This record gives sequence, C-alpha cells and structure tokens, in this order.
Amino acid sequence: MSFKKGNPPVYGMAMVMNIKRRNFLNMAAVGAAALIFPAKAASTGSWQGWKRGHFQIHSIYTGFGESMFLIFPDGTTLLLDCGDFDAQKRGELAMPPMPDASRHAGEWIARYVQRVNPNGKDVDYMTISHFHRDHMGTALWHSKVLQRGGRPYYLSGFSEAAEFLHFRKAIDRTGGVFDGSELFAPSANRFEYLIECMYGHLKARDGLEVQKFRVGAKDQIVPLRGEVKDFQVRNICGNGKVALADGTIIDTLRPKGKFVAKWNENLLSIGSIFSYGKFRFYTAGDLSGCAIGQDKKRIWPEYDLAKAVDGHVSVAKANHHAYKCMVPHLVRALQAKVYTVCTWDVLHCTDDSLERLTSPANQKNKPLIVPGYFAQSRCTDANSAARKCFPKEIYGGIHSVIDVPPGGETFTVSLIDERNEDMNVLSSQKFISAHGGVSEENLT
Repeated sequence: MSFKKGNPPVYGMAMVMNIKRRNFLNMAAVGAAALIFPAKAASTGSWQGWKRGHFQIHSIYTGFGESMFLIFPDGTTLLLDCGDFDAQKRGELAMPPMPDASRHAGEWIARYVQRVNPNGKDVDYMTISHFHRDHMGTALWHSKVLQRGGRPYYLSGFSEAAEFLHFRKAIDRTGGVFDGSELFAPSANRFEYLIECMYGHLKARDGLEVQKFRVGAKDQIVPLRGEVKDFQVRNICGNGKVALADGTIIDTLRPKGKFVAKWNENLLSIGSIFSYGKFRFYTAGDLSGCAIGQDKKRIWPEYDLAKAVDGHVSVAKANHHAYKCMVPHLVRALQAKVYTVCTWDVLHCTDDSLERLTSPANQKNKPLIVPGYFAQSRCTDANSAARKCFPKEIYGGIHSVIDVPPGGETFTVSLIDERNEDMNVLSSQKFISAHGGVSEENLT
C-alpha cells in the first residue's frame, strides 16, 4: 500500500531526539533522560482479551492521530475517533509511527480493533469527536483513491478503517449534515466531502445509521447486545453546548442568542461520561482554548464543562492531547486517578497542562498520567515533578487499556507494547475507582 504526498520513512528515536529549536528541547536533557529511562520494559505476558461483564477503554497510539476503542460490558463496541494525516512531515516535532510507517493509521487501527474486538470486524458505533484530520482523516492524506458513485473516494482515517471493519451506527456533531445550522470553521481538509462519501458508501454497504450527537442525552449511546446493570453514557457537550446533570443546557458559543465572533473547531467537540457502577470515564475530544464574543470578551468553555462533570471521575482522557488546556476548574472537578493522553506531536503534554494536572492545588491525589508517547527530549527541570506521575514505558511508546470488572469498584491500567502486533503487556496497575482510602496497588 503506497503513501500519497510522498512515502514517509520509518522514523525511530534518533529522529525524535534530533530537536534543534525550542529552548526546552536541549540535547543535554536528552542525554540525561536516556540514562534514566529505558526504551522498553520487559514483557509481563500477552494481553488476555476482553471478558463479558467488563468495560474496556483502549487508547491506540499510531503517531498519526487519535483513536480509542471501547468495549461495553455486553460486548457492544465503539470506535471513538480514527485520526490520520501527514503528521510525520512535522519533522523535528513528529513522533515515531507505530508499529511502523508501512501502513496508514486507519489500517493499523482496524488491525488493532480486530485483535481485541469480541465481534471480529463488526463495530457497533463509530463516533467522530470533531471535524479535525487527526481525529477522522483527511482527503489530502490517503493510502489510496478509489472510484465510488462516480467520484473519488479517499481512504484515510475512518474511511480506510471501514475497508476492514463494518459499522452499525455513526454519530458526529452534525449527523453528517452540513447546512450551516451549526458553527463551522473553514476547512482545508475537505471533511464534508470525506464524510458524505464515506457515509453514503457505508449506508449502501452496511445499512449504516447516521445520528447527530444529542447534548444531554442518556439514551443515545447504549448497550446493543444485552442488558447491563449500572452502565450509562451521558452526553455532556457538543457544538459549543454543555449539559449539566439537571438537564440545563449552557450555550457557551452563543451568548445572548448570537454566535461568537471567533472560535475553533476544537471548541465544538462532543464529549461524554461513561459510568459503570462506581467507575466513571470522561472524554471530550479536543475541547480547549477560548472563543471571542461579539463584545470582544474571551469565553472559556472548559470552565462551563467543569460544571457538567457532576462528581469525580476515575479516568479522564485529557482534552486536546494535554496541549495548553485542562483549566484548574476542570481538573478540580474531575479529580481523576488516571489521565490518558492521546499524543502524536512532541509538543503534546505541554508543561502548563502537566502542572495543572499534578498541582496539589487542583488535584488532591497524585494521578497516573499515561501519554501514548513522550519524547525523552522533553524531559527538563520544568516538567520534572509531573514526570514522576508517568509510567516509564511511555518513553518508548505504548497502547493503554483500562479494564473495569463488574460493579466498577476497581479498574486496571495495562500498558501494551506498540512496536509490534503481539499485544505484549509491559506493566499493569490496579486502582480503586472511588475516591478516598488506598488509591492503587502495583501488580507488577
């Protein structure tokens, strides 16, 4: 399978460490870090798979974008984002592609899904958090161009994964309709074209049902393969709106009935809280940054989002790759035991975000922070305190799996070697879901 826009080389650690700009990426720090952090830990065995009654959250690292695969306790599955773009052309800021650059991210993700999916190639939900290429793919970066319905059909991200997987329902912030009824930032990546072609093809091939994400709903994303006790998905944000637990909707990007003057697609991300007994998982795409109102004042949706959390969570996916986000109010509301971070750029996990996630003023308990990859060149005095919350395996890159048994009283975090497809487990830690008391037990 050939790459368009040039055939990227297979990058290794040498490329990532060849940083020439930005003051914090200094080679002295690289040399010191290399002595402290081994590239890989020894395997503790092979991944044992999913068990009925368990809720799993797989964070898939590719180096090209963001993707998570969720397995509900009844076996219902959800692929949340499937990003792919020419991230490797970012040069010194690129992270290494994993397992390698021989395939595009959509295919790597589909192969991972088939290894862990109890339903083989069948996936119940495909969900796009927002219309950015690192979360869905782009017509400008593809493995192949096919002809379907008399027009070009680009294989990238979700559309490429769909060549290997079959989807039952698709959910995005517009329901695949681009009529101007919601905010849209100018797109150079032709997301409308990509989605319209993909949805049309999958409707004809698989009978795909396409839905618009409903902010505040508790009955849109549900188990489809059996009854599950104490499991719920509450949609908390989307299209600039935030839903509080009592049903109140805050329209952060349309104050006084008028759209804001300036915004970013990230602010329109959809997000949900998944609950299973005492376990709670938060995810909200790339929701971060500020909008500019008609009165020129800044609007920070993450502050309103904090109001929607309604109680502490067990695990949270950091917004926007932990890049200049996660305001103190949100961290104080979440109080997660574990923060997962989907990374594809050396600058992800900025020092300001890491400080907010680990500051005792925001976070009562010391959390475990799990990026898919963190460059050793980023190890500096400025983030040394936050790095104490990292597992050592992330300096070589990992997939992470959250496994929650029935009742959700505990959960386990397993780190899986992403250099190959053998699903070797590098380490595991067990946590108590609820706050208070002993928070974790090292199982390795």
